[in-house]
Amino acid sequence: VTAPGWVPGKAYSEAVTKSATHGDGSVLAAVLVEPERRWVVVAFRGTRDADAGAWMINFDCKQEGLVGGDACVHERVHHGWHEAWRQLRRRVRAALESLLAALPGYRLVITGHSIGSALATLMIDEWLDDGTLPTLSARSQPPLLLTFAGPRVGNAAFADALDAALARHGLTLFRVVNQFDLIPRIPNPSTPGGGEWQHAGVQVWLTPESGGAVAKVCGLGELCHEAAPSFRLNMQ
Repeated sequence: VTAPGWVPGKAYSEAVTKSATHGDGSVLAAVLVEPERRWVVVAFRGTRDADAGAWMINFDCKQEGLVGGDACVHERVHHGWHEAWRQLRRRVRAALESLLAALPGYRLVITGHSIGSALATLMIDEWLDDGTLPTLSARSQPPLLLTFAGPRVGNAAFADALDAALARHGLTLFRVVNQFDLIPRIPNPSTPGGGEWQHAGVQVWLTPESGGAVAKVCGLGELCHEAAPSFRLNMQ
């Protein structure tokens, strides 16, 4: 994917938010316009190396249930990332709704890197559940859902339910994984807080034999990055 030259949308000043604070750190979502492709983009930032508060969010690994009634009783997600998304959600929605109303026909793109990938996934799940993404699909092009170097966000029930909802509405969440990156293999059952963890979405693996130059779209049942030996994993 070639990154376009991002230019701020007119809602930029109100849409760049730092409200999900935990300790001394924060997560951030930026809402932008890419006029050449006619995209409205919400991009969630990854963890900065020296941001202790953001790392505390990452380490808050206990699982919690999703709010939403009996249908969600078995779906559990990472507490720290879920709380961060809850703190961002209102301003992100207000900024996007304003911008999409001002730019009819523009395509919504939801993306994020590392912890930002987790927040993007939680946003996608919520906007599917409340009907926002299906409504946008009916109005214009289907939203583009694309995350990079993302960790596991929830348990198998959460991942399966999200995949099923995406399929029902003809949408795909592409999950890009770079070679032997460690982050997509965490959390795991040995992580403090316990629980099972499973990815949602379609894995796009930047293969190690190509030096990351070739992207393999992994089919149903293909492990790809999940089969890489643990001793080869590193921070990429």
